[in-house]
Order: sequence, then C-alpha cells, then structure tokens
Amino acid sequence: MAIAAGAVWACALRADGTVRCWGANSAGQLGDGTITFHPTPVAVTGLSNAVAITAGVAHTCALRGDGTVGCWGGNNNGELGDGTTTTRLTPVTVAGLANAVALTAGNFHTCALRADGTVRCWGDNTVGQLGDSSTTDRLAPVAVSGLSNVVAVPAGGATTCAVRVDGAVLCWGSNANGQLGDGTTTDRRTPAEVPSFRANVDPTAPLASNGHRVLVTAVINCPVDHQVTIEMTLAQNEVTGLGQAGGKCRGGLTEYPVEVSVRQGAPFKPGRARAEIIATTREGHKVVDVQEWRREVEIDPAP
Repeated sequence: MAIAAGAVWACALRADGTVRCWGANSAGQLGDGTITFHPTPVAVTGLSNAVAITAGVAHTCALRGDGTVGCWGGNNNGELGDGTTTTRLTPVTVAGLANAVALTAGNFHTCALRADGTVRCWGDNTVGQLGDSSTTDRLAPVAVSGLSNVVAVPAGGATTCAVRVDGAVLCWGSNANGQLGDGTTTDRRTPAEVPSFRANVDPTAPLASNGHRVLVTAVINCPVDHQVTIEMTLAQNEVTGLGQAGGKCRGGLTEYPVEVSVRQGAPFKPGRARAEIIATTREGHKVVDVQEWRREVEIDPAP
C-alpha cells in the first residue's frame, strides 16, 4: 500500500496494516527489536492497523487507523516523540498526539497533520524546522505557530512545508539554499508563505474547432475586490499561442477562462502542451502580488 525509505533502509506498509522493513538497523530503525542488519523484510514488532508510514535518517514512524502515531529507531533529538531521547528498537506511541491524518519526517524531526487542519512537530529544531518560533528540540509534539486549514505537510532535511486548503504553500526551517521559496536564504522559525505559488492551471484545455484557439482555465488566489490581469503562453512543439484575461477578484481561489490564440505556427492539436501564466494583482494602481505557474496541460479535441 505504501513504502518509505530512510537513509540506508526501507519499510513497506501492507494491506493488512502491518509493516515490513529491511536494510541497515544500527539504531533499531527496522523495528524488530534488534539492531541486526536484515537484507530481507522483517515485521515491525507489535505494530498493527497502520495506514501510513514515513522515515527520516535513522527513525521510522507509522500512522495508525485510530489517529495515533508509533515511532521507532534513533531518537537523539526526540524525533520519536515519546518524551525521551532513548533509542527504541520497537514502536513507542508519540506522546499526547491524537487525530492525526498524515505524517512526514525530515532528517531528525517528524510532523503530523491533524484532522482539524493543524500541524504538530517534534524532534530536532536547530533551525526552526518545528515551526514553534524557537530553536529548542522538542521531545513531544508542539503546535506549529499560526498554522491552520492545512491539507498536506511534507518535510525534507531540516525544512518543513504545508499546503493550506486555499492553495497557499507555507514553509519554515532551514533556508540555506533558498528551499523556503521566500526569496531569501534566511532560516524561518515559523511558517512563511511562498509568494507567487497560488496560481494554477486546469490541466484540461478544450480545443476550438479550427485549432487556432484553446480555452485554458487559470486558477488564481487574490483578495476580494482587487484587480487581476492574467497573461498566458501555450506551447505545443513549434506552435505557440498567447492569451489574456482579467477581472475583479472575488476572494480565494477563482477560475478565469483564458482564450489562447495561435501566434506562431498552426494549428494546435489534441495532446500535450505546456502552459505558462503570469497573474498580476493590483489594488488600485499598485501591484500587490505577481503569481507565476507552469504546467503541462492536455488539449482535448474540439467538441
């Protein structure tokens, strides 16, 4: 049903809710009660009803069907969330965590998305990857500051991100290589919104009967009563087209149909094409946001 890979081992979630792991096991990350290397899968001891798994550098966690989380393996920074820094060779339950619906692990920290749209994190916090406005390691879950309405939460290394229900992406933690997407290399201890990320393009694009026009739907997030202008480029092999649209923002995610007309080559044909949009939002004459998005679309035959 699912698989997760750590630094030098991997685990698989089976349809019956059990987990099998294999590979290196020096920190007990295989969860079989030993630190013995296993080149073939072994069962994680005492774990059942698992519905999701994730892995860090030396620890593994599983989400159970009842919304609790069990973790095992390395625990130097509290990444197992059981209130200690003790390595565990079999699963221990994360302290004080309930109603979890998704899991993610960085190198030495772990986060869980809860059913209420909030996020709890624990473990290494050297660069603020737990998002609680501190750089203090946490041995049990703490709430990510100011974060709500979350629908997904991925992590990597010492960086964590979240997707909100309105399409916004927010990130926090390490930013040495600009991985927070906020235009800086400054580490963040609390979530910072990734600018220009809430534009999108509907992947389905109807083709007009003569092949010279394609109707592409842009999805833009902008404040109510602001003005948005959308410029779109569509490319399919040597054929390119341009289109513009705009209007008053209605608040939140709004669809704007953009008719793209051939400008070079002809005609567009059913199949894959690449759409690029730039959406500029203004309050009066002042530009307040510029959102960009690129994605593949599928041009459907003319109706």
